[in-house]
Amino acid sequence: MIRVDKPTDVESKVKVQIEIVIENSSKEFERIVSNLANEILGEMYLNAPTKTGVLDASLAVMPSKKNIYFKWVGPRYANRKSYNKGEGGNHAHLVEYGSKERYMKKGLLAGGFTRVSGGTQKFKGKPEYAPYAGKYLGTMVSKPFIRPTYDSMGATIIENLKKGTEKIVKEQANKQGI
Repeated sequence: MIRVDKPTDVESKVKVQIEIVIENSSKEFERIVSNLANEILGEMYLNAPTKTGVLDASLAVMPSKKNIYFKWVGPRYANRKSYNKGEGGNHAHLVEYGSKERYMKKGLLAGGFTRVSGGTQKFKGKPEYAPYAGKYLGTMVSKPFIRPTYDSMGATIIENLKKGTEKIVKEQANKQGI
């Protein structure tokens, strides 16, 4: 007599086996992702403009808080406390995309029309900034380095992820006798 399993039984058994494979190979998956993220980081260092060195010093691989198999690669943004700790990529968007015409702020720094002042032109900032109120600062020309790095490496990264994942899954399946 031939025994026939219901499709739902087979599906549940396969799901259990897949979960076991993923659980057993978690560290290997994470290692593959970290290695590929470091490759992207190295290429990004080469492409980053180095005027002061702050932007390329802020480039890093950062782990995701929600998914251990996901890494962020790019500039770290600073707050007041962490600016001198290698996090200073706050201007990365200006380098990547450029800017429109810019002017020195008038508001509280250099007088101007604010709600608090009632629209007076009385200067409220430091005296040394008074001559620069409304000064034209020009535009920033874009010098993209993040997007071109992803565009040039994207296909090879996906291919390497596929190959590495396939290799790990085959090894784990062989260990379990699947």
